[in-house]
Amino acid sequence: MNRQDIWKDNRRIKRGIEWTSIHDRPGWTANPVRGCKHECRWRMPDGSISKCYAEEIANGIAASAYPGGFQNLTFDSREIMAISKLKEPAGIFIDSMSDLLGASVPPEWVEKTIACMTNNPQHVFFLLTKQPGNLAKFKFPKNVLVGVSAPPTFMFGKELTHTQQYVWLNRALMQLAECDCSWRWVSLEPLSFDVSEIIRAHRGKIDWAVIGAATQGPKRFQPSEAHLSAAVAALADRPIFFKGNLSYTMALRVVGSWREEFPAIGMNINKQESLF
Repeated sequence: MNRQDIWKDNRRIKRGIEWTSIHDRPGWTANPVRGCKHECRWRMPDGSISKCYAEEIANGIAASAYPGGFQNLTFDSREIMAISKLKEPAGIFIDSMSDLLGASVPPEWVEKTIACMTNNPQHVFFLLTKQPGNLAKFKFPKNVLVGVSAPPTFMFGKELTHTQQYVWLNRALMQLAECDCSWRWVSLEPLSFDVSEIIRAHRGKIDWAVIGAATQGPKRFQPSEAHLSAAVAALADRPIFFKGNLSYTMALRVVGSWREEFPAIGMNINKQESLF
């Protein structure tokens, strides 16, 4: 099969997520669920408000793919079919433009996606949710890393106080710990407050952490050096991936090294074998 044929088979899957690149193989994204009802917003350090990047894309350059608007949820089975045609082992982020476990997503959509991940053990799948209460409803195969995100400043149209964000993250990690899955991770992007106490309390159930800065279009707002240092210390021997929006020089100054580590789930990838 030539490159053009491979592209035609996998045209529904898009490249570009750095932390899904396993062993130097390109990372991919797939979006079986389109749209989201969370209405996430982030208050930037300069006081401005940043919208969810997926919402802005859906309402902008990708508007034709969201005829009912970003809050109108739809399921695209072609994304599932494309994953099954991608035979080369890869890291795939499921629903970069949505939340598979998000509010109002029908359980049957989730089950169809989980079945696809189960039937494609050659891949490592990454899930990330801001609705961790739904995790208990499903069982995930061993090739899936299930994660929760740090809370936004606004969700469902309501602003969260600092205390509410703190409580939210703590509860999310408690719910993640009870999830029927083999691998658990947390996305600390943006790292906007001191999460070290919470992380330390749940570290034994965290297999991986991704840390990033706050972004608003081309603007980058770096986390507090104290918050970064405390988070890395709390994670101790856990693998950590620094996103590209984090300041390289700050990471070297505060942590002493730049880290792009993956959990052991990615260590057994072989072109001729499944992961497990």
